[in-house]
Amino acid sequence: MQSKNQYTLLGKLTGHTGAVICMTANEDGKLYTHLYLVSPVQEIGGATTCVLWVRREDEAAEILFYGTENGWLVCWKQTASRTKAFEEVNVVRLVNKAEITGLSFDTTTNRLLVCHRDLVVQAWAVERSLQLQNIFSVTIDSFTPKAVAWGDFKNNEREILAFGLYDGQIHVLRPTDGQVTGTKQVGGLIGDVDVHPRKGLFCIDDPHQGVAIYSEKEESDSECSLPLVATLKPPQRRPRRAKPSTPKVARALVNPTAADFKAERSIPGNGPGAYLDDVGRAICRVVYAHWGNYSKIAAVYNINHTVVRRAVLNEYNNADDVNNDYNIVGEDFAKAFPRPKKTSVIASASRSKRGASTRTSQRSRPSPYKTKSASRLIQGSQTAKKKIVRILTPIPFSPVSISADNSTIVLKRRLRVRPPGPAQAEPQNPSPGPEVTLPTFLQDVKGLDLSPYLPIFQAKGVRTMNDLNVLVGLKKPQMADAFKTLFGATLTEFQLVILQYAVLDSQ
Repeated sequence: MQSKNQYTLLGKLTGHTGAVICMTANEDGKLYTHLYLVSPVQEIGGATTCVLWVRREDEAAEILFYGTENGWLVCWKQTASRTKAFEEVNVVRLVNKAEITGLSFDTTTNRLLVCHRDLVVQAWAVERSLQLQNIFSVTIDSFTPKAVAWGDFKNNEREILAFGLYDGQIHVLRPTDGQVTGTKQVGGLIGDVDVHPRKGLFCIDDPHQGVAIYSEKEESDSECSLPLVATLKPPQRRPRRAKPSTPKVARALVNPTAADFKAERSIPGNGPGAYLDDVGRAICRVVYAHWGNYSKIAAVYNINHTVVRRAVLNEYNNADDVNNDYNIVGEDFAKAFPRPKKTSVIASASRSKRGASTRTSQRSRPSPYKTKSASRLIQGSQTAKKKIVRILTPIPFSPVSISADNSTIVLKRRLRVRPPGPAQAEPQNPSPGPEVTLPTFLQDVKGLDLSPYLPIFQAKGVRTMNDLNVLVGLKKPQMADAFKTLFGATLTEFQLVILQYAVLDSQ
């Protein structure tokens, strides 16, 4: 597998479970996935914070030094019998129990440099048996060493470089006693360091600004600062390009069959983003005339009930021709849901520019009374809809009162003020007096014959005219609600309005 930066994955290091704090590689390029430790000398606690591979000129086996967060310095040596087996040959506890932050080894003199967070820099001589002999141990005030390295030769001795973590200072130490002979400044934080002593180059990792290379041999404007050779900022993620959006294609809903509606079986596959075609809208209106429920139709279609409601109310810019619904839906729906014998009392108004409304006749037989249409605006849950209610009235104005928010219709009693004069002619349909019984009253309710509904009245507890007149004593809104609650499931809205007006007129 090859990445965009031309790096190839060679393998994965396994065997550890915690976080990786530090890593190192040996000079011959060997890759060890894990190391076998034959016999540890002492149990070491704490996380490993620094690792260093060492290859001595007088030793063929590889050597590994590492330091811990508790100040332990440990030495491992490769065994002669097994190339991947190591044995622990030396463990040294530093003077102060502080985290070891840096290690560096000089192959020509077999000396090891160690620094830790307690402001201490140490030099050790590594004997042939890998035992350590301390050369010096110095403390630098107000200086937290992050790394140590061997510098260039001066007076036949290699300088020691100590790099500060927080202040960006580089102290030059004498290799014999550790005295500070000079200080350089790079500024910023120092996260890690790699030194090329022969060319005098320092590669410093600044956690905030990235990698920077400084040169010790080039001239600088200041004696205390090192000249900057090159910088390498941390790679930044490029913003992902937005994928071109594919245009959404509108699709029509799959229309259920008449058998699906009879069984109330839901149609799979319909979901958001689809629309009802002209056949589907006609099906909704045909089925709603029998069911009278938006949610049941929506459950069969597997869509939201508001889509069905809009189709039933024909709320479109280009309204459908509802008279042609049965020609569109086909014979199966015409047989399963035949055309109702009586048309609906409430007819939806078409949303044309002129606001013309389609009116349907509800009268079943001729009546001597005049007809008049009263419009009202009803505010629904989604959109406002306009409905035309046909009202029969024998007077030149409507007894219907519309509330201020256009949400309800109540009947108002008209108080007739008659001037004194000769007795007027009796109206064609005189109001029933107290002696009129309920069956007689229902036979001629302002021209309507409601006598077939007498059992319904008696089942609701209205058995006499006195029971019916009790409702008149209620307030107007409560009276309208009472009539609707008692007879709304049986009578049409037209019949309810005429019944209420006839009862009021009988008082």
